[in-house]
Amino acid sequence: MNKEILLKYLKCETSAEEEKAVLDWLDEDEAHRRELDALSAVFSAMVLNLPPKTPAQTRRPLWRRIVNRAAAVAAVIALAAGVGHEVSNYKIEHLSQQMVAVEVPKGHRMNMTLPDGTEICLNAGSKLEYPTVFSQKNRHVKLSGEAVFDVAEDKDRPFTVNTYACDVKVLGTKFCVNADEAHDQFSTLLMRGCVRIEHLVTGDEDIIMYPHDCVKFEGRHLRKYKVNHFDAVLWTDGVISLQDTSFEELIARFEKAYNITIDVRRDRLPRLLCRGKIHISDGIEHAMKILQIGADFDYEYNPNDARLIIR
Repeated sequence: MNKEILLKYLKCETSAEEEKAVLDWLDEDEAHRRELDALSAVFSAMVLNLPPKTPAQTRRPLWRRIVNRAAAVAAVIALAAGVGHEVSNYKIEHLSQQMVAVEVPKGHRMNMTLPDGTEICLNAGSKLEYPTVFSQKNRHVKLSGEAVFDVAEDKDRPFTVNTYACDVKVLGTKFCVNADEAHDQFSTLLMRGCVRIEHLVTGDEDIIMYPHDCVKFEGRHLRKYKVNHFDAVLWTDGVISLQDTSFEELIARFEKAYNITIDVRRDRLPRLLCRGKIHISDGIEHAMKILQIGADFDYEYNPNDARLIIR
């Protein structure tokens, strides 16, 4: 867009046709709005710092005032070109402090793509906070719940997932983070690349992870071990795996996946001996019947109040 027309628009001097052209141009791309904002900032700064007119100036010939006005417009355009980059950088850093929060209701999952191209699948009952625009120095998001991240590579801007327990720092990789503060559970499973886990509670535990590594909280400390499958992230396809999963972990997953409350009324949780996979779409009662094959317990389910009792 011609910058002289943009300056006329900022001064409310455009014709109806010019104004429509500017508005259409702004709607085409968010980058156009940022360009106009940068020009507006420069223009406003020049207007605020102009000296007041003297009587001699007001009596100058019309042709000289026109020449001077054209020179001023040219100066604004030149200055905008020179400082536009700095203004843009300032706006990016300012916007990087403005956070957006996305919460996924229980019983649902959601796929999303961040401004940098990072793809995320958020599990039920999870919350992700991220800036409207990533900083030019780093990329930080905050997670409460469970999500799979496929991070867009950017060696100049590390990607960090902040949770209540640990920070997960990466460059370009694919991994799953489960940060459930209510149940004091934290785990990370790495599928591709390399990540670094920093323990926020003890402050002295850093773990480097490689593909097929899994890190979990055990007694408020981090433990790393190898896995030969990625069944733990099958929930992205609507499947809950029973492989290497405790009864307590399954209950927490069922509550989120089916949006129900599970009340355990027994002294000890049953030991789960079966393996296999449960399709979430088959419903909670089907899931409980599968569990009963490998665990000794009874249950009552009332769909009216979405409450399940385990005895």
